[in-house]
Amino acid sequence: MKKLFSIFTLFIFALVMSCGESQFDAGKAPVKAQPLTDKPNTVNGAVTKGSFTVYTIPADPQPKQDYDVVIEVKLPASATNYSASDLSGCVIGTDKYVYVMNRGTYTYGLSKSSIGAGGLLGGYFNTSANGLPQVVNSCTDLNSVPDTAFVDLFAPSFVGESQKATFKIRIPGAAVLVKDRIQVQSTLLNESQNFDITF
Repeated sequence: MKKLFSIFTLFIFALVMSCGESQFDAGKAPVKAQPLTDKPNTVNGAVTKGSFTVYTIPADPQPKQDYDVVIEVKLPASATNYSASDLSGCVIGTDKYVYVMNRGTYTYGLSKSSIGAGGLLGGYFNTSANGLPQVVNSCTDLNSVPDTAFVDLFAPSFVGESQKATFKIRIPGAAVLVKDRIQVQSTLLNESQNFDITF
């Protein structure tokens, strides 16, 4: 039995030594291989394209849990007194919730009271012809829609800092997991980007 134990101990020692310093450096666990993805290894699964970084808080909301879509804008050093009015774009969810920056939540022509205080629009859509788009695939689908078709269910927040601006949009939780398409454009930067976030 002692001989068997000694052989086993030598085998384990040889196995550890053969792994080298890279895998077992100073008692550290082996480094896990990172999957190939367009999401950098940053807080909240942030995705950066050009001058824009987008992420959600929390990073992985559960069904019916409200969350924030955060859009950070990297600004040139020459930018001073940056305003949220420079930004345009929207958040379009597969649950049909649509938020347009600097306009509000799209109501599909319904009154605020009929869509609920929480803004959970699913199940309330009017598919009859009311002259307003009932399917929204892009921000441009709503360019000609009057401001009366938008309501401020959740007031967005905007913070302009040195060389960075942050636009935060509150989104009501959907009954099931959704995919959000975020379209954002800056006139100052002459740049637009699209982001897809799937929960």
